[in-house]
Amino acid sequence: MEQTKTELHTHLMGMMTSERFLKFLSNYLDCVYWPLDEPISNASQTVPISSLLTDEDALDSLRIPHGTQVDYFTLDDRYATRTELLKLAVHKTFSRLYREVKEKHPDVIDETVKKAVTSTAETTVYNDYINSSLLELVNQGVEYVEISYSNPRIIANFVMDDYLKDKITCKFLLSTDRSRSLKNMRQSIKSLRTLLVTSFAVGIDIMGQERPFSTEELDPNNSKSFEKKLEMAFDELLQHNDTTLRIHSGEIPSKDNTLLTLRMIEHIATKKGITIPPPEIRIGHGLHFNPSEDYLSLLKKFHCIVELNASSNYGLGNIKDYSEVPYSYYLEHDIPVVIATDGHGLYDTSIITEDKIARLNTTKDQYDTILKTDAELLGKKVK
Repeated sequence: MEQTKTELHTHLMGMMTSERFLKFLSNYLDCVYWPLDEPISNASQTVPISSLLTDEDALDSLRIPHGTQVDYFTLDDRYATRTELLKLAVHKTFSRLYREVKEKHPDVIDETVKKAVTSTAETTVYNDYINSSLLELVNQGVEYVEISYSNPRIIANFVMDDYLKDKITCKFLLSTDRSRSLKNMRQSIKSLRTLLVTSFAVGIDIMGQERPFSTEELDPNNSKSFEKKLEMAFDELLQHNDTTLRIHSGEIPSKDNTLLTLRMIEHIATKKGITIPPPEIRIGHGLHFNPSEDYLSLLKKFHCIVELNASSNYGLGNIKDYSEVPYSYYLEHDIPVVIATDGHGLYDTSIITEDKIARLNTTKDQYDTILKTDAELLGKKVK
């Protein structure tokens, strides 16, 4: 049976399943602090990782079990737990490498050793983590993935394992928060500029806890203007070929956010005298909106692609039933959509599961259109 072969919306810390994440950690750690979802400073004990692999409470500390619903505070806890455990693996690797270097070269200046070993430890653990996550996607039938992550150093230092190179193509979107100040957004764009000349980065993901736009964000002359931040992104993305601008929007019931963002993009395009794409504009979620000719017209004008993540939006209570995912609305109006997971490990799902949900909530012709879009994108991106 045909299925989706691209994964265009996933986040680095949410990619690996709970079971595989614990097995991965066991390569670096014998024990972890317990409870997993509490800050290390609050931990009452340490427990062997081997004992957690069949412990549902431990596994659920690293995921949102499929079919359950949680709030955003719980989501943040899951991300924090995964991040802290990965940092602990980096720390243990640093300690081991530091001892090895000092034993071989006792006269080398201590700060020089620490600086070199810190970089090596981080690169070693994160490369291992990313490659292990990619293998999970390969096993799901994915052939192309774009991973969103905020640390440019991790992206710049990534090296794909040789055995994966003919199985999957991996690219990154540098993620940044829409609430960042203009000064901090400039720093993100500076990092993006450095990354876009590497072989792995293709664009930027503007995300963050979605809320209705404030009056200041909607004012193009205000220092908090979201349009100014978008324009910074365009200025850099337009300097390169085949780039992507993803906007996290329409995830919560603030129904005008995506339309307002598209109007900002239209204003930028008019001011600069440019035709979009490039860059490729993708709407991450696109779940909540006010149906209108203006909304559809702007989506079509910029050839936007909408990324639909059914399980994550159900898990976070953004919908009450999968039938609320607007596959049909977009497809009936010739707006291309793609199926994605938002982080298959965190949301206890897979591309295969997301495909099944889409098939159950679309007609056969509509689902075939999704697969056609997926195939076209795969052909375009894997060259």
